[in-house]
Amino acid sequence: MKLINNQLFYNLESYLDMASFDALNDKICHALSKNHQHFSPSGTSQNTLFDQSTISVYSKRDEILKSSLHDKMTIKEASIYAKLLGTATLGTNFVLRGNIGYPATYSAKHMRKFTLLFDFDDQFKFLFDWIDAQDCFSTYGRVIFWINEPGQVTAYHTDYPTDIKNKKNDPFIWLTGKIPKQLRLLDPDTNEVHYSNAKACVFNTNNIHSSIGHPQYTSWSLRVDGMFTKEWAEKAGIAEHFNLI
Repeated sequence: MKLINNQLFYNLESYLDMASFDALNDKICHALSKNHQHFSPSGTSQNTLFDQSTISVYSKRDEILKSSLHDKMTIKEASIYAKLLGTATLGTNFVLRGNIGYPATYSAKHMRKFTLLFDFDDQFKFLFDWIDAQDCFSTYGRVIFWINEPGQVTAYHTDYPTDIKNKKNDPFIWLTGKIPKQLRLLDPDTNEVHYSNAKACVFNTNNIHSSIGHPQYTSWSLRVDGMFTKEWAEKAGIAEHFNLI
């Protein structure tokens, strides 16, 4: 398995103002609630799913949209239909800032020039202000929430197909709210499952991973894809991993 400083999940809590992040919890939940109509089933492409006996919700969605029987469905309606038909999902997502040119530009999602802003962007200014105040990114692109229902376990996957050479070490920060959820990594050689315990971390997404919701309550996580500043990355001890030295 691929490690960061000999760790599967590299804890970033000491290098971020987590107290002020937690203080934003109610504002984040309120803003998410006001934009619930933009929530959609989340997934991954078929070739990044670990269990190839399952069908990606995105693959089934695209099949539905091409069918003459469902040519009047919106993308979101087709996604929900695909989910209900029995497909592999990553729970529910809310794309706060998207990735222009996806999937061709997926590896550049941390760059602002490939970032798509939506009409509701200004409703989350308080969150962007917090990100800016951390001085961890020189620029950042995609910003996305993932929502898990109580105990919901999402599908194992990798962020890039396993047959791609020179896989990228994506720079990002993963955070979770006051009601925490966890990441989990699967060791394909031993079938051992490893769970995250940090509320802010980074990990190598070429490892087989998924998420698991809080056992009792709905929970969310936030991923911010950006370009780390050398100064912050050195302080956090991850500059070498992300080739910033």
